Amino acid sequence: MGAVYRVLAPEGDEVALKVLLGARNATPQQRKRFEREVRALAQVSHPNVVRLRDSGHYRGSPYVVLDLHAGGTLQDRLSTGGPLPVEEAVRYGRQLAAGLIAIHELQLLHRDLKPDNVLLDGSGGAALTDFGLVKDLERVGQTQQLTLSGAAHGTPGYWSPEQAAGSKEVGPATDIYGLGAILYAALSGEAPISGVTLREVQLATLRQIPNSIRAQRSDVSVELEAIVLRCLEKEPEARWPSAAELAEALGNLGSSQGGADSGRGPWLGRVIALCLIALALGLGGLGVWSRFQLSGAEKVERGRKLLEAGETSTAIGLLEEAAAEGEAGAMLSLGIHHEELGETTEAARWYEAAADHGSVLGAYVLGHMTWTGDGVTQDTERARSLFEVAAKGGQVEAMVALGVMAAAPEADDSGGKSSRLAEKWFLRAAELGNPDAMFNMGLLLQTDYGKGREEEALDWYRRAAEGGHPEAALLIPSGE
Repeated sequence: MGAVYRVLAPEGDEVALKVLLGARNATPQQRKRFEREVRALAQVSHPNVVRLRDSGHYRGSPYVVLDLHAGGTLQDRLSTGGPLPVEEAVRYGRQLAAGLIAIHELQLLHRDLKPDNVLLDGSGGAALTDFGLVKDLERVGQTQQLTLSGAAHGTPGYWSPEQAAGSKEVGPATDIYGLGAILYAALSGEAPISGVTLREVQLATLRQIPNSIRAQRSDVSVELEAIVLRCLEKEPEARWPSAAELAEALGNLGSSQGGADSGRGPWLGRVIALCLIALALGLGGLGVWSRFQLSGAEKVERGRKLLEAGETSTAIGLLEEAAAEGEAGAMLSLGIHHEELGETTEAARWYEAAADHGSVLGAYVLGHMTWTGDGVTQDTERARSLFEVAAKGGQVEAMVALGVMAAAPEADDSGGKSSRLAEKWFLRAAELGNPDAMFNMGLLLQTDYGKGREEEALDWYRRAAEGGHPEAALLIPSGE
């Protein structure tokens, strides 16, 4: 959303000048993101966070002046040179963890950590940038989350599971996941999660275990892989408790892995010791976990891993135990499992249970099934209620669905009431960057309700096309 230029500062050194693209015609959402970035950077002073030198407006265009990092982004480096040497990846990991410590101490979250948002200085240094998605921890519960259509808070493949599920409960653990995803990409050359469609990426983020890094390269130690995979745990509580502890674990790696000494780190030593004791007592793998009494959240994570490994019977048993303990994540996983088997009635039962226990994604998926009659009795009013619950929880696709329902030909539009309701939902989702909502706003404004607003409709089509909507460009006059 910003153009970056390499310019010469009055002091004679080169700096980066970032200007809001098309500021005069920028959406309110774009302006808010730019302003958030300025406020966030102004609070942070750390060598591993890009430094803000100046900010202001010139002829209506807001700008910021930043330190120049001549080495480009980490993504540039990976795209041209492939995975990094292990020592270099670990060094960057420690530096970025130090940057996160500074951010989190100011009660800020980044929420969009990925290789594109890591700048290299060409002399071994790395810094975090692009704070357009940063938010204050004190306002965590007030911020909407993501959309399935692509303009998400976060980036597909690097989303944390809580972002993929549309949860409002994001915190420092979300950034720990993001840093783990950066480390995974630095060592493997690819994001930890992939898929052909955004729906596939979302579901994979919720249940797929990343491929082993060591299966691709033998120079990555068991300890380093364990550190990265702990960052990528599905449950936030299972990840590193803080960026400081993650930095310490990376620093405790042996010198051959870029660390300060040869220690494994106390946490890994304890895990290995417990496993050896369990084996001496003749306990199998699952017995180890049972003996040390997994929590409900740990059962969910273990069950998902077993499903991925094909151990379906044991996985279902664990997930059902967790579900009986009230774990919404277990109910959601069971719903996804049965839906993949084509058992839509059973899937709907579990999605309903997840929704009853506060799962936003469960409410949205069940709403869609109820709307279409897929596996359950078709009931438009019930679907509407479920979508409203999901929309309240920040699920942008639910907002779009509510808009489509209100704009449907069969809706009672006496006095334009339904059309106004449709516009409200589409606008709310469009403000969060959803191209489907923008496209539907264009369609709505080309009905009798939008008489006299034809140019506004075209503007919505332009925005939808810029956001990647496949049909929007067809409705824009040729020659533009």
